[in-house]
Amino acid sequence: MQLGESEDVTMADVDAADAGVITLDKVSLLQESVDKMALSMFNALRLLPAATGDDTKKQETKDAITTLANDVLKMVQETDALIDDLPGLDKTEAEQMEELRRLQIQSEEEAQTLRQVAEEAERWMDRARDSLRVISETRLRR
Repeated sequence: MQLGESEDVTMADVDAADAGVITLDKVSLLQESVDKMALSMFNALRLLPAATGDDTKKQETKDAITTLANDVLKMVQETDALIDDLPGLDKTEAEQMEELRRLQIQSEEEAQTLRQVAEEAERWMDRARDSLRVISETRLRR
């Protein structure tokens, strides 16, 4: 199999499959980057030309290896950048635990607010049903 044949799995194929994704969280982006990096490494190993004694193909082989190595290196750099962008890497474990506790409290407060709003919406819906029932009964009596 030669480099560039249609059977190759390319990063463009992966990107095209992800075109429907609007926004991903940082962990999902990191997972996607690791997946792409693994795919790039797989392609690099799979597509490396077999070593032959033919001197005319040495430059072609060297170019193919350089291209594949650059692809892998690019994916590693992208993954490193995503790792460096993760929140909390500059915080101690105690600071991260405190942040998690704060977020848990905030989440519980938001959940309580959501429950209250849902209960109020349910009451308004019951009132609307009652009003519609009264209106329809009044119309039927006429």
